[in-house]
Amino acid sequence: VVQAGPIRLALVGGPSVIQEDTVQRTALAPFGSEDFGPYGPETTLTRWTFGLTAGADVGIQLGQHVQLVPQIRFHWIERANLESGEDSASAFLGLASVVIRPAVGVRVSF
Repeated sequence: VVQAGPIRLALVGGPSVIQEDTVQRTALAPFGSEDFGPYGPETTLTRWTFGLTAGADVGIQLGQHVQLVPQIRFHWIERANLESGEDSASAFLGLASVVIRPAVGVRVSF
């Protein structure tokens, strides 16, 4: 934690346990046609995986007990590998291994 006047910087990081939960519906077209039929039934994919999280909080003191806290988080998520056939439905979705999540919060202390 670094403090400069009313601003406080905090670095965060650590391991993560992630549950991917996806609902998917597909539509198919006859061979040689671009005329897709109705969507098929929903299929769900749920899997647990691991990752790493790193980021920073910048606490801006607004009052004695209130801070405005812009945040940024970088999540590295172990995704399924399409070539290995491991959880191929998850790999088919093309989800990125790195997820960036900015946020703004209000911190109230008592």
